Amino acid sequence: EAENVRSAKGLYQPSVVASGSWGFDRSSNIHYEDDDQSSAAAVEFRWEVFTGGARGAKVRAAESRRAEAAAILNRLRLSVQAEVRKAVIDLSNAQTQIRLHRETVATALENRRVVQVGYLAGKENLNRLNEAQRDFITADADLALARIRLRQRVRLLGRDGRGRPGGGSAR
Repeated sequence: EAENVRSAKGLYQPSVVASGSWGFDRSSNIHYEDDDQSSAAAVEFRWEVFTGGARGAKVRAAESRRAEAAAILNRLRLSVQAEVRKAVIDLSNAQTQIRLHRETVATALENRRVVQVGYLAGKENLNRLNEAQRDFITADADLALARIRLRQRVRLLGRDGRGRPGGGSAR
């Protein structure tokens, strides 16, 4: 768009056009003579002194188109930055969830072991053992889902915005 602004500002400058021609023209016989030769040269100098504000309007329109293009580019840049920031935050949250779910699985496994020892000693009933087993399976399934979400976040962060693998990092 900067070129369009410079082009519009060029309307303030004069224009010079030069042209020339040379040739033969015969009308009466088949032999060329000196009188049959013709040539012409012209130089045109044009400078519009007053245009009723049309030049200024064209320059202002070109400058506003350039400013609009710059604003659109800036909006796109900010949008991309926001998307990348969001993807990085989502990735960090997914990693934190993995850590928390691993701790939950370890706690559920320890709880199940304690309840199983109590059941074998006759101090816990079968329902309590089933609850501890269910808690462990639920925690393990949640850990698997968190791992899937983490892999999805890593893949999304490694994309180029058009759904294709990007510049090479996280896979």
